Amino acid sequence: CEHEEVRLKRRLYRLRDDKGCIQRSRKGEGGLWRRADRELYREILKNSRYLYFLAPRQSGKSSLISHIRKKLDETIFKSVFIDLSTFPANTLQSENAFNEYIVNTIYSAFNYEEELENKRDLKKVLEKIVKMEDKRILMFVDEIDRILHANFKDSWFGLIRSFFNCRASEPGLEFGKLQFILS
Repeated sequence: CEHEEVRLKRRLYRLRDDKGCIQRSRKGEGGLWRRADRELYREILKNSRYLYFLAPRQSGKSSLISHIRKKLDETIFKSVFIDLSTFPANTLQSENAFNEYIVNTIYSAFNYEEELENKRDLKKVLEKIVKMEDKRILMFVDEIDRILHANFKDSWFGLIRSFFNCRASEPGLEFGKLQFILS
């Protein structure tokens, strides 16, 4: 990365950022792939842990998620983008309301029409989804800092951790197909 800029296909791209060099996508689908894009994509493919990345506001986290979601093979993955910045303030007052809003977001993204008995029980809803789907389920949760001041944050993060732990303790529940990516 000795050169500050280079011409590729009649366009000028800056190659240097504060994280290193960024390169044009090999398939030419239009975006620039940063090191962060490649690392996140590789970790999603490995599916060995739940991922999180923290960075200052307006630093490209949502763009990173967007790039990755476009790159995912739709025959293997089904993903949902949950943007907590769009959640109404009252959903942050109770864990039940928060979970219900998340479930509604998932059902809308996946075009599920079936009514659920208990939209507030996120664990039961996700159990049902991983059993219904043949694909891996990726839950991209953006603006996670919105929940940091909620009185239920510890129990909610504990619930997310329990999904990961169920991979080993309850393999029959198929939570190995579920992966959370928090930003």
